[in-house]
Amino acid sequence: MSGVSRSGYYAWRSRLPSQRAEKDEVLTEKIRQIHGRSRGTYGSPRVHAALQSEGIRVGAKRVARLMNAEGVERDFTAEEPDQWGGGGADITYVPIDAESLCLSVVLPVSRA
Repeated sequence: MSGVSRSGYYAWRSRLPSQRAEKDEVLTEKIRQIHGRSRGTYGSPRVHAALQSEGIRVGAKRVARLMNAEGVERDFTAEEPDQWGGGGADITYVPIDAESLCLSVVLPVSRA
């Protein structure tokens, strides 16, 4: 036996969800929408920022917890080449003795 009375179990089963649980459901749906619009690339910090820009006040840890519970994870898999292209570049200078080398990476813009 699990230590829970029969009446306690049935009382728990018939209890309505708490206000927080109801708000979590609404918030989780909003998180799914934002995550979907980002094509699965937004993690919790960006989702949190998007929620705040829409006027939804919520903590970053709560967003992370809900995303984790829902299994909403970033997805960078591509079905075909250049699918995730948005273009971009980065330049880093690497000092070597009295000179410095320039290391640059350029990502192509998607043709899709």
